[in-house]
Amino acid sequence: MPRRQLLLAAVIWVATIAAAALLGYALRTDANVTAVTATAYVGVDQASASVGGWVYAIPVDVAWQGVDASWRQSGRPACLTTLGMSAPVRFGYVPVTGPTGSSWRQVVWVSCIA
Repeated sequence: MPRRQLLLAAVIWVATIAAAALLGYALRTDANVTAVTATAYVGVDQASASVGGWVYAIPVDVAWQGVDASWRQSGRPACLTTLGMSAPVRFGYVPVTGPTGSSWRQVVWVSCIA
């Protein structure tokens, strides 16, 4: 491989790594996750919980912590498995503003240790 191509490949590789690191840092610092505790009511495709005048839609396929304190990256939280049941949970949300200006609080994790 000619020297010029090696240099170009190295520059692209360094730029890619720097861009990925910068993106990761930006996402980490912009996501101000707030944790709350509430009683969640389990539905078919989501659970719901009400705290401080907000009703949260809790996805049933979300990162979650089991009662054994281990984290899972996806799947239905063990404390939200039975349709119609209610359970105390902790969950984290981030504020989101959509393209039309509407806003909501998106649940990003659930802990079965309430």
